[in-house]
Amino acid sequence: MKFLKIDEEAEVSDIVKVIEDNVKIASGVRSEIEKLQNIKQNATSNTSDIDTVKTSMKSDNDCEDSDDFEDMINYYLDDYKKYVDKITVENLLEIIPSRSNFRFFEIVMRLQAESIKEIKELEELAVLENDKDMLLDIKKSIICEQEKINCLKEILEMDEDKIVDVKHKNKIYLVPNLSGKIMIIDDLEHISMEYYDLFLELINSIIDNTFKGVKRFTNNSNLDIGISEVRGNAVRILFQRLDKDTYALITAFIKKTNSSHGYLDYVRNKVAIYKSVLDYIKESLKIEDSISENERNIDELMNLLNRNNVKTYRKGDIND
Repeated sequence: MKFLKIDEEAEVSDIVKVIEDNVKIASGVRSEIEKLQNIKQNATSNTSDIDTVKTSMKSDNDCEDSDDFEDMINYYLDDYKKYVDKITVENLLEIIPSRSNFRFFEIVMRLQAESIKEIKELEELAVLENDKDMLLDIKKSIICEQEKINCLKEILEMDEDKIVDVKHKNKIYLVPNLSGKIMIIDDLEHISMEYYDLFLELINSIIDNTFKGVKRFTNNSNLDIGISEVRGNAVRILFQRLDKDTYALITAFIKKTNSSHGYLDYVRNKVAIYKSVLDYIKESLKIEDSISENERNIDELMNLLNRNNVKTYRKGDIND
């Protein structure tokens, strides 16, 4: 089953139609992969293991169905649009999800479509523009978008092993409050252990660059410093990117209701605390003792989330 090629000379409406068809193809491929995985699981697992797998898959599918694809796209588009020079495959790999993200192909193709749409709009603007400096800027922008498209094409054609070699695991930093307590650990200690596996999955999705159910808050939420969240079945982790591969984990919580009022109030309160210590965090990332302390905090977090498991985490397992 092959993806349809995008004709960059076509009308925007036709391009969007091709993208939509490719999304359907990608969805079909995922379904076939899931069927094969189920067959393999059923052949190697006993009855109780199968029941566990089915329950887990049902939970994941429910979450995936509820995730808003536009929220996910907007998260990646925000960084994608900021690239206006030095467009390379390596740079784009830093801002798109890992190929293990189940919507990797859909996201990359959608980013391509956004660049094609931008080129069309710039070309229409150029026809109406007489100022030479403005025309030069438009030309530079068109070249930039074309470079993005070419890099994304190259990424889609890359072998899986080559992509794994280029990408590496992200680092995490656990945000303290004003009294020095680690917020996410303090919050988790007030949440039932039955949710810990779900929270661990979200944290791992940040580390491995798949960003499960990711959503970036908009200015309408009065959160204007790039605050985002990863989402599972009722569970949420609030985070922000600090540099190209380091992410601050702010808090973990359960979203108990669809009402946005109490939920946003909680988020704003946690972000306000985070803002108050952000300068301290940025300085801490340059100090060896602070980095070591963060590693110890990560050990504590992982051991808390793995309380029902035998495995423990040693210093450096996550951020090395």
